[in-house]
Parts: sequence; structure tokens; C-alpha cells
Amino acid sequence: MITFESLMSGEDKIAVVGLGYVGLPLAVQLSKHFEVVGYDLKSERIKELESGYDRTLEVSGEDLDKAKIFYTNAPEYISSCRLIIVAVPTPIDEYRIPDLSPLRGASSIVGKHMVKGSCVVFESTVYPGATEEVCVPIMARESGLKFGTDFTVGYSPERINPGDKVHTLENIVKIVSGSDEETVTLLSHVYAKVVKAGLHQASSIKVAEAAKVIENTQRDLNIALMNELAMIFDKMDIDTLEVLEAAGTKWNFLPFRPGLVGGHCLSKDQLIFAKVDGEFKTFEIEALYNSCCEKTEADTCHFNAEQIPVSGLRVGNAPAYEVPAFPCNNGTGSHLKLITRPDKINAVKIPSDMEILSYDLDSEKAVFKKVDLLTKRKYSNLIQFRTSTNQTVKVSDDHPMIVYDSGKFTVKLAKDITLSDQFVVNTKLPEFEFDRKLDLIELLDEKTLKNVRVRPISKQFRDHKNELRIQQHTRVKASNFYAHNYLPLALYLELENTGAMPITRDEIFLATGRGPSYNQIRAVINIDEDFARLVGYYLSEGCITKDKSYRTRWTFHSSEKEYIEDVCECISKLGCSYSVYHSKTDKASHVKLSSNLFGKLLLNVLNCGRNSYDAAVPDFLLYASEGIKENLLKGLLRGDGGVKLTLTDSKAYVKNDKPYIGRNCSCEISYFSISKKLFHQVVLLLQDYGVTLSFDKEKPLLYVHGHKNISKLRDMFLGDKREKIEAYFSHKVRFVKSGKYESSDGFLAVNLKQIERAEDDYVYSLEVKDTETIISDYGLVLHNCIGVDPYYLTFKAESMGYHPEMILAGRRINDGIAKFIAERTVKMLIGLGKQVRRAKIAVLGITFKENVPDLRNTKVVDIIAELKDYGMDVLVHDPLADAEEAKKYYGVELQEMESLVGVDAVVVAVLHDAYKELGLSKIVRLCTEGTSLVIDLKGAFSPAEAKKMNIKYWRL
Repeated sequence: MITFESLMSGEDKIAVVGLGYVGLPLAVQLSKHFEVVGYDLKSERIKELESGYDRTLEVSGEDLDKAKIFYTNAPEYISSCRLIIVAVPTPIDEYRIPDLSPLRGASSIVGKHMVKGSCVVFESTVYPGATEEVCVPIMARESGLKFGTDFTVGYSPERINPGDKVHTLENIVKIVSGSDEETVTLLSHVYAKVVKAGLHQASSIKVAEAAKVIENTQRDLNIALMNELAMIFDKMDIDTLEVLEAAGTKWNFLPFRPGLVGGHCLSKDQLIFAKVDGEFKTFEIEALYNSCCEKTEADTCHFNAEQIPVSGLRVGNAPAYEVPAFPCNNGTGSHLKLITRPDKINAVKIPSDMEILSYDLDSEKAVFKKVDLLTKRKYSNLIQFRTSTNQTVKVSDDHPMIVYDSGKFTVKLAKDITLSDQFVVNTKLPEFEFDRKLDLIELLDEKTLKNVRVRPISKQFRDHKNELRIQQHTRVKASNFYAHNYLPLALYLELENTGAMPITRDEIFLATGRGPSYNQIRAVINIDEDFARLVGYYLSEGCITKDKSYRTRWTFHSSEKEYIEDVCECISKLGCSYSVYHSKTDKASHVKLSSNLFGKLLLNVLNCGRNSYDAAVPDFLLYASEGIKENLLKGLLRGDGGVKLTLTDSKAYVKNDKPYIGRNCSCEISYFSISKKLFHQVVLLLQDYGVTLSFDKEKPLLYVHGHKNISKLRDMFLGDKREKIEAYFSHKVRFVKSGKYESSDGFLAVNLKQIERAEDDYVYSLEVKDTETIISDYGLVLHNCIGVDPYYLTFKAESMGYHPEMILAGRRINDGIAKFIAERTVKMLIGLGKQVRRAKIAVLGITFKENVPDLRNTKVVDIIAELKDYGMDVLVHDPLADAEEAKKYYGVELQEMESLVGVDAVVVAVLHDAYKELGLSKIVRLCTEGTSLVIDLKGAFSPAEAKKMNIKYWRL
């Protein structure tokens, strides 16, 4: 199969099939790192791109000239590529059903030309299941290759917002999924080269497909709310925008086109320590939000958009709005809170059992508490704080911050914080009882356990012949099993299920391989201090590679004999065999354990990561007993911990009013990890151990200073590092109290040293039940975000009896808005004494969004169709739309502006910049003299301006 290394070396190429507004930007970015073939059906598209012109306006001519892409409309060139990315459109047909014909066509072309070992990735918007149920069979049929063996597939939905030069491919988190683990890993590496915002690995292709469907549903529902308000107000003869202007006279209401918003918020990279579905997990808050999005079914929603005025709480310089929570009809008891805001709405379903690590200010203890609200929005006034020990936190300017003042906790807005304030850092984690045993038979997947054999640790199967009666369960002679003292795992489980197996799982090894590749491991592993220490060693000095089997390696300097011996002893207690290799060239010693079972235990069950880049402590161990956590720290610090001893000249000191001579001596313990998650987990563990820390300003590097702190970590080290610490204590040293923080039982009060403005970014609102606090990076205790009250125009969902048909109801409203606009136009024409039949109507704009040429899924065509149903002659103009596409897909012939003169009415449907520049005075000149009618669907102009010009004017 294709590998990331073969792509980086140029041995393998990437094909991008479909060079539209999604495929072309992706191809351009990929070409900076890989060999790329750009394929499109249209020969004219290829010629334009070769000449440096992109009709979608997504890529500049300069960037096209720099891009090293081989453009072609000859499909045979796809055969030279083994990673194929399909980015073709999936438009909606006249019955509002997704038209998958472009996707089927692309699958057929790819299938005919792909080679063995290929990976095909789809980025098109599809319903859950389409990739595997529609595309895979086509490719398998056309290629003759076997799915899963000869080729794999992935799905990474496009999220580009056409015309948006801020939220580009590089700046939007990319969802990746694949048909197997290797495909997900490959795609993660490839997309990571071009996406700076980060990646989210979905658990399956269907989950990724569903996430995309939900994203598209958001906008639909929010527009439906605004449309319904507009229709209600119109019946009352009220101008909707004037309603917003009037409401805006109140101090806490702004007359912007509404959207959904939470309260005052945290930056996306703040860490949250959560408990979801009974499992402990560590997330960046952005990833936590995205995780909730995955769990949001299509019948419950998560929204996007630009639309509805609801509540009037001001958030800094922006209005905040909220729609009340309503029950989801999915039996989970979960609730949704819909939060509106001017530019984008994001609301997610919060799992009913979600809790996050919080701090109880009354009891002064860390606790887990339920989450009531989690939302996302864009914010412009962000502040970053840096403490005297270099902890950092970034929040919105109106975010409430917890400070410690005169022996008590209090709250101040971020914008009011001064350098004299102190932030609070939690130093004690809660403890939980958990199952101290890992049953590999229960935890590992069926594929991993397929050829596993069972051997007793100390007993013999033949001693239990009468109980086992193996001959009744298998045709193979029982003597073979008894002679070699093993049973296939499947047979062992069958006997166990019938009650005939006297040897328990605690008393057996799971064996894999034969001959030199044979290895075994206890079927049940005790999570004891030795195992915790082994995990710590792995996180600091280990990695997992895969050849014929998973190989776990620990690498130490050859002088670290004590650590090497300790690792070997810990492995031996698991019953595993291992090898030790000493390299003379780099003075390194490698402990190697070849075992699929152990490798997958670390990777898939404990989620320890594959190497130092994604290493992470199994989250439940953060809340284990003191002995477990202490030994976990031993393994971590012995590998990635450093000890620096500094001795200076002898010096005279005064102690208890008596002079004495001693050497000035200092000791510094440090710890570094390139994995952000692991680094902050270690921070929590060390602080929980009673150690105060300081941090490097730029790197994920922490320092431990001071006599008391060094004393606490004295027993963590062996060998040379331990000798340095003992040398430190052998000298007479002074203990100087730090002026950077104040230590109390369970928390620190840390001074501030820097407050500065931060760049605009997305922020996340989080509300926590009861405590209203969050423990984040470095153990910092933060106040949660401020919620907002429901607005009276939005009645409670419960009282409305809303249920999963909400999405369909929104769809019906949106489908009916075109009819409503056409009826309004007819009434106004009649009011002007105009004949409706054969009236000439100019429609300005047909694309689905302003300032982009994309026609897919545009709803303007519905208005055109409704107007034509009344017998009107509709003339359509658009400066950006492709005339051939408009004709082909919608049967609409685009007109030049000059041919629109003399119409009876003008409908401003899409507010391109070209129409803004024309202004109302020039637009109205298109109408016949004496009777001027302008229908403004975007609210671009004012009724007052129209009145002065004696224009009949209506806006949605």
C-alpha cells in the first residue's frame, strides 16, 4: 500500500480529481510538498488553469503560477498516482435530493484507472454511508481490485467557504477518516502538511460524513427562523430591519443581523480534562467541541449562520443571543442550547453524562461537574495573560477571571485584571476507584485476537481432562493440545462459557507467533506500580513501529543501566520475552518487545500514542492512587527528566546569627515533552505530587527549583541523576522562599507578569453546573463562560412541542420563502397598476452567495421559477456566474446589464459588490419611467432613501 514516506520522496504521486473551488485550492497547497496531478473533465478548465486563471476566484494567478501541478483531462494519468482525492460537486436536483451522478462518474473513472495499493479519498458532501455503499462498489467493479486488500478509501469532507479569504483550507480544522487505521494515519500525515488549524480523526467514515451533513443543516435551520420572522412581520406590515433598529435603541441590544453566541469565552487551545461516557479524556476545548459535534445526530442539530434576533445581552462590543434548550427525541436525555450570533452559530448536543474537571471554590477541592453549555464563535477582543512562572491563558476581554485577593477568591473581568492580581492554580487531583485489572480478551479487538493461543501460567490443561472434554468441542485430537499445553483462544472461551474451564483468565498467558517470533503476555494485567512505571518509561523513551508485528521499543543511553534493568523487570512480570541491543556507534541501548497484543494495548486501549509526538498518559491514571501516580512519574522523569547541578566557590553565610562557610549550590530538575497533551498531564501530576513549577516562555519545558521541591523528587531518579541530587543535599544550602506565588493547601496563588492583546480567533463558551469553574492548562482555575437569557421573541421549544421534525419544518419554511417573495412582488405590481402577466422582472444575482461564481445549490432559481409561474418574463444578470453552467443546470440564460433596461421591477437577490457600487439610484433606472419597484432580499438599502426617490420599495 501507499505510504507517507513514498509520497514525500516523490516515489508516489497524488491525484486531485475535480478542480473546482474545493479541489483546486487543495491541489495547490499539496503541490508545495508532493507531486500532484490535477484532473478535471473539462478541457477548457485545464486550459484556463495552465494559463494561470481560476474562474472560481479561489486561487490567484500568482499562486497558480507557483504551483507545480500537472493539469490534465486525460484520466489515464490517474494511474500514475496511488493517492487519489475526489472533490467533485454533489448538487441538489429539482426534488431536493442529492444528485450523486458526478460522484458516481468520478468513482467509475478512478476505478478504471487506479492501481493496486491505492488509497481513494472523497471530499464531496454525501449522506452517511455513501462512500462505502455507493463509491466503493463502483471502484471495485471497474478496477477488479478487492476493497480492503488491494485498495482502501478515506473521507475528509471539504469545509471551504467560497469567497472567504480568511477561513481558507489551511485555517479550517480538517476531519479525516478511513476504512482502516493505516489509512487514517496516512491521511493525517498528508493533510497535516497543508492544514495548520489541526486535524480531527473521526472514528469511522460514516461519522465524518454525518458531521458534514450536520454542518450543512445548520445554515438551513437558522435561515428558516429568520424567514419565519420576516413573514410574520410582513403580515403585520412591519419592516423586519426596522424592528432590529428599534430594538437596538436599548443599551444591551445591537441591530445586527443576528446569529447565535455563547457568553464570554476561552481560546480554542485551552485544555479541558473531561469525563465522557464514563471515560476520562483530555481535550483541547476545540476538540471537545468537535467531539460533541460527532455525537450530535442529524435529528438534533448543530447550527451555522447569520440570522435571527433573539436575546439582548451584550458581550463586549457584540450582542449575545440564546434560544432555550429543548429535549432531543433520542432517548439520551441530552439537551441542546442554540446560541445565536451575528456571523456564525454553533450549537452542539451535550452528552447527558459529560463532566469536566472543575474547582469547588467553597470546599477548595478539584471535582468533576456536568456541562450545561458548549458553543463556538469568532471574537476580536482577546487578551493573553502570562504568570510569573510563565503559565499562559488566552480569553475574551469580558471573560470573568478568578483571582485570589486578601485570602479569598473573587471574580474580575479579564479587561480589568492588573499585574497586581493573582491567578489560582489547582494542585490536587481527585482520586477515583477503578478496575485495577486489564483483561486483554475483553479489551482487544476480534481481529487482533484471531490466531491467539492460551497457555496456563503454572498449571497443565491435561490435569483437567475430565472437566474439559475437548474431544466434544473439536475434531482435532485432544492429545495435541495436552502435549503442547495450549488451546486456541476461541476454544478456551467456548469452554469458559459452558463452565467447563477451571483455569481462570488470571492464570493464563495469551500466546502469539511460533518459533523465533513466539511471544506471550498475561491475559489479565494488574495495573500496579510496576506497570505504571513501565507506561511512564514508554511515554518518555518508547515508540511503537510495525513490521510483521507491533514492536515496542524503549531506548536509553547505555550508561543508564538501572533504568534498562527496571524496564526489563517490568516486562518480565507481564510474562513477555524481550531483547536488549546495545549500539556502540551512538551509545544507545534498545529494549525491544515484539508483540501485537502489547502494542495494541498501549495504542488502542490505553491511548498512549505511537511516539513522542502523540504520547499521552492514559487519562484515568491521572486520578489513580498516589502509589500508581508516583511510579508513573518515575518512569516519565527518568526518561525525559533532566538534573542540573551547579556548584560555585565557597562563601560565607550567616545562619541563626552565627557565621558559617559553605559552597553555594543549586539544583534544577527539568522535564520536556513535544506532546502538548503529555506535557500538561505531567504538569498536573507533579503539582498533585506537591511540587511547584516554573515554565519556559517558548518551549513545553518545565523547571523544578528549591530545596523542598527537589527533596520531594529525590527518589524519582536512579544512577547519575540521583547522584547529582545527593551531591546537592550534601552541601549546606539556603532555602529561599519564592516570591512568584503563595502556596496553600490544594492550590497556589500565582502572580502575573504580562498582559497583552492577542490576535482575533475562534473562542468557545462553556458553562459548568454548580461550581462554574474550569481547570485548564497548568492546572489554572478559570471561571466558566457567562450564559445568556432567552429573548422573548423566541418561545420555549418545550411549549411548542418541537421534536426531530424540526429540521423538516425548517426545510418547509425555506422552500416556501420563494413563493412568499413572488406573492409579495405580485401584490406590489398590482398596487402600482401593473399587469402581472408578461411583466418584465430583472433579477440581480443568481449565485448561492455574494462575490463568488458558484451556482451550486442556489435558491435564487426557486424565486425565478415562482415568478415565471405567474407568467412573468424574468431576466437574470450576474457578473460572476458562468453563463453555460446557469443554462445547463437551471435553464437560465444570463443577460447583459444593458438588456435589463425597461423592466417593471428589480429583485436584488445576491448582493455582489458590483450591485453595491451601483447603488439604489442606478438600480432603479432599470425600471420603466413613472413606476419603479425594487424588491431587496438582502436589506442593502433603506426605505427612507427609496421614499426620497419616490420608489416603491420592499425588503425582506
